[in-house]
Amino acid sequence: RREKTSLEQDFQLDYEEVFLTSNIPQLIATAAGRIITWNDFFLRATGLTEQEAKRLTIFSIVQADELSSLFEMVAAALRKSSSKTPPNKRHRKAILSSIDLDKESEVSSSSSK
Repeated sequence: RREKTSLEQDFQLDYEEVFLTSNIPQLIATAAGRIITWNDFFLRATGLTEQEAKRLTIFSIVQADELSSLFEMVAAALRKSSSKTPPNKRHRKAILSSIDLDKESEVSSSSSK
């Protein structure tokens, strides 16, 4: 096992800061898909307001032809998560998800202003 350098010893990654200040649109959703938080870039990229984002699920912001791919990704994430997470914490586990805006150029009509 190698020893950490002084830089590595002093470096602490603040995941919340990285998430909030990222220039990649990101959100966190519950296992059921309800969006519970997002970074500012997500709102700017999608044109949504905070009130609109609060009412959405990850399934309502994806184009219909991409839903099956999203379901597969969520199912894979849940399977992986449930194998590592004790049963009493499984349903509280949130999925960190980046939205690929190249594929999702529009927000579904259910989230229109």
